[in-house]
Amino acid sequence: MKHLKSYKLFESYEPWAGDASEIIRDYKSEFTDLGFDVSSTEVTTYQINDDKIITCLYFEVSTPLDTIELVSECYDTLTDLQSHLEKELGLDLSLEMYEDLPLIALDDAYEVYGATEWELLQIYIHKPFDRSKVEDGDDEDEDDW
Repeated sequence: MKHLKSYKLFESYEPWAGDASEIIRDYKSEFTDLGFDVSSTEVTTYQINDDKIITCLYFEVSTPLDTIELVSECYDTLTDLQSHLEKELGLDLSLEMYEDLPLIALDDAYEVYGATEWELLQIYIHKPFDRSKVEDGDDEDEDDW
């Protein structure tokens, strides 16, 4: 019964969260076939800037190995997932590479961090937002995140 109550809360929190969670669940085998672990999804919030907080669906992809070029290894599957989410629900996908940096678009993460070794990818599914307002913001604002 506890799970049923959680699901009702989860579904009422954001109408798209249940559908997006199902899509992510469908892609879980794609990640596990590559040898990675996938966490369950959680509804959370993320502060984009001082004035804007967005609701996100969050999950992690991790490797049982010490480190691996995880962004590169997962890029094709994440691109397919992102396309599916965008087409079906109008949602976007971002990664949090470092806690003190803003969310980064998948293609930018691949370009910047594709050759960097990671143990964990933190993935956020959300409604699209204007990234230029986040990226062009003051450094002082970024320190407050």
